[in-house]
Amino acid sequence: VTGNHSQNAFNADATLIWNPIPSLRAVADYHQQNLINEFVSSYSLADPAVFYTFGNPSLHRHWAGLKLAYRVSKQFDVETHYSRINVTRSNSTLWPQFSSPDNTDPLYIVPVTFSNVVGANVHYHSAELWNARVGYEWTGAHDPGYVTDPHTNNRLYGDVTITPVQWLTFGNDGSMILQKSFPVVQRTNHLYTDSIFMTFKPAPKWSVGG
Repeated sequence: VTGNHSQNAFNADATLIWNPIPSLRAVADYHQQNLINEFVSSYSLADPAVFYTFGNPSLHRHWAGLKLAYRVSKQFDVETHYSRINVTRSNSTLWPQFSSPDNTDPLYIVPVTFSNVVGANVHYHSAELWNARVGYEWTGAHDPGYVTDPHTNNRLYGDVTITPVQWLTFGNDGSMILQKSFPVVQRTNHLYTDSIFMTFKPAPKWSVGG
């Protein structure tokens, strides 16, 4: 609350793409992240009562996914994807913390927290002028605690990309998330996001985006 404690993340990614037939593309990917919080509690030698029971625990996230894309026609692609996300405590021997040496906390989160993400979308692409995509995604988390929020998630999304000339592209991406909170709270949230982007190509091998 009172300090600006930074976080460091070490990431690794691996992707495998396979085209068994020209109209089918399979993508398998794996990602992992070690998140380290630079959080140190204040202990008072003069007053033993001043003692913080835990600090911000460091986390280890790793997720694997599979995506299939099938070319139905020259204009339409159908895509589906699945991801499994696991969250565990980081290795305390590698990333010790003064305030929580063993990366424990009083909220009693299960040692492994996982989420499943399933989605599908339809992608339309014209010859050059514009592309569009609409889809649906569901997320379910097991014993999320406060690490993976929300417990369940339904997301509708869509994006449109317009290329009026070869060197200029405009796009808009929007989504609506219907979010179910923890069973104890029984609350539903609606989250809306919308973003606009532009890509400018001043030279054949260069592009500038904003």
